[in-house]
Amino acid sequence: MEAEQNWDTYGVGGTCIYGTNNIFVGDVDGDDAMEIVTGGFAYGTVNGSRTASEAPLKVWNWNGQNVSLKASANWRGNILCLYAADVDGDKTVEIITAGSYRNETGNYTSSCLRIWSLTNQELSLIATY
Repeated sequence: MEAEQNWDTYGVGGTCIYGTNNIFVGDVDGDDAMEIVTGGFAYGTVNGSRTASEAPLKVWNWNGQNVSLKASANWRGNILCLYAADVDGDKTVEIITAGSYRNETGNYTSSCLRIWSLTNQELSLIATY
């Protein structure tokens, strides 16, 4: 193993990755460097009690020795799969996430498809369906 990046684990505010569809490696911001994009499902905690779940979308850098967080976004729900490609033909790569959304009462209300862009180390939500 060349490097490892840990973050909080299940039950204490961490991310569960459902499978290999929740990781993508490629240049997602046009800087000619490869990024690692991850997504999944995370619980928040308050005073040791589990709170609402969130969908964490994270973009990481790898410099050959260290992994560092470049950008992130969260929303109530989960990410079941993600991918990145130029989906609209504008020569800019978009990040596509698919999963579920939770309403204010914490119930899953619907599936959601979200399109993101990464510019200047900022993730921006372009569209949601």
